[in-house]
Amino acid sequence: MPANEPARPLPKRLKPDESWETWVDVARLPEHLHEAVYGLARARLSNGVTIKSKKNEEVPQEGNVPGGPI
Repeated sequence: MPANEPARPLPKRLKPDESWETWVDVARLPEHLHEAVYGLARARLSNGVTIKSKKNEEVPQEGNVPGGPI
């Protein structure tokens, strides 16, 4: 499932090594994947390298997401 969140589109063409985060609504995922999902995502960079996701422990459980209108 692509992480294509219309409320948080890619804001611009990213520079090399520039990060960007988005989300996937947990209700769209099978329940058995809710905790495992942190390590299941992949992203292909412009140089062809594929990287794996990891859980960001510093993200609050709730609140505002900076970076543009939702």
